[in-house]
Amino acid sequence: MRTFKRGQTFSWAGTVKNGADPLPLGDWQVAADLRSAIGFSLVQHLSVTVLDAATGKIRLSALPAETVKWPVSEVYLDIKMTDAGGNVVSSPTQCFAVIERVTQ
Repeated sequence: MRTFKRGQTFSWAGTVKNGADPLPLGDWQVAADLRSAIGFSLVQHLSVTVLDAATGKIRLSALPAETVKWPVSEVYLDIKMTDAGGNVVSSPTQCFAVIERVTQ
């Protein structure tokens, strides 16, 4: 399982795809949430930056002052895309473990 140490910068960049092809994001709104595996409670709405709308490239991020508050547990993450017509497409759910930093 992937791990992330709380209190550091969270930054994930990738390409939103429709099947195997990049999804152009011109008319899409993009959101991403991080939820606790225990009780499925909201941990944080992640910041979403569209890096290149034509090729579907995005970055999800959170600052150290935010991630230091994340629970030490497994968490879930997915991305929700909504088009102008209200149609919603969600990415596969990712799971990773939030752990403590050793060096404070």
